[in-house]
Amino acid sequence: MSGHSSHSSLLGLGEVAKELFCFLPIHDLFPLFCASGACCGLCRLSLSTLRLQAFGSGASEALLWLVKLPLTDRGASIREINASFCHLTSATLQQLPQLPALERLNLDGCQDVDDEGLAAIATRCRSLKSFSIYWNVKVTDEGLGKVLRAQPCGRLQELCFSGCKFLSDETLQRIIGRAPHLQLLDLTRCPKVSDLGATLVCENLPELQIFRLYAMAQLNPSAFAQLQRLPLLKELDLCGCRSEDDHVIAFLAQAETGVLQTFNLTWCCALTDATMLAIAKYCTRLKWLSFFGNLNVTAAAVEALAASSCGSSLRYLDLRGLAAAFPYGDGTRGAGEVRNLFPQLISTELHH
Repeated sequence: MSGHSSHSSLLGLGEVAKELFCFLPIHDLFPLFCASGACCGLCRLSLSTLRLQAFGSGASEALLWLVKLPLTDRGASIREINASFCHLTSATLQQLPQLPALERLNLDGCQDVDDEGLAAIATRCRSLKSFSIYWNVKVTDEGLGKVLRAQPCGRLQELCFSGCKFLSDETLQRIIGRAPHLQLLDLTRCPKVSDLGATLVCENLPELQIFRLYAMAQLNPSAFAQLQRLPLLKELDLCGCRSEDDHVIAFLAQAETGVLQTFNLTWCCALTDATMLAIAKYCTRLKWLSFFGNLNVTAAAVEALAASSCGSSLRYLDLRGLAAAFPYGDGTRGAGEVRNLFPQLISTELHH
């Protein structure tokens, strides 16, 4: 097959074929490599995304092997590495070559990665758009700062630091300077973040679309005063936070109409009917809502929500534990009553 016809065939296969190849076991790609020019091209495309979970305990060795292959241009054409719960170590990261095309790096659950590993990333990965390092209890502001400083200003779009217990306001200040166009920020269970850090995020990252503050009970109610500066949020997670009606209502009033789709208010014990009524008023396309564990919201507010346009759009709604909203929060009969009121619901149990 000529080079021109091979290229034409590759284009004809399109993005669907490319995605199918990406999910093939890596060892199955090599017989296809020699089948035709088009298959060779798709093999190269598929190896631009590395999902290492299939290698189990051999993920580190597999990664170091893959970055040496001509099919990956010895690492230069790799755009995504997903090593979630593959237990990569800092030593592995220090053996990687330069990865100039890498845009997405997922190190979730890689608890043997420390600041030295992040320093290795900073020197090898300088084009990141997305970086996730969930459930890491070793990395600190020093290592995270090196990764952030290594990226071109404005390129980063997604950052997940959920469970990084040593992350503080210092890293948030670095994010504001290096990632002004950030769209996703997950700060779940980051106990060293203060009211000032949360406020800085709200005041300086207006393009955020997903903001997760799950289990950030150390934040005072005033930390949420500037949520109204984030009008483009599609998802806001305040589970376990000490947010109060005034600040949540101000956020809802300033949000772009119909944008918010997921709102987690589980264990937000200070919220009252006023917040649920504001949701009914402002959230015309909300799909997912949890008030699990709230003891203030009444049945009247639940019924007002059901009668609103928001009530029609909801597909996932958790009202369990709402003692003041009988029968909707009742543990034994509540689910049936909620489904009668919101017949379009897919699930009524969201918090586990």
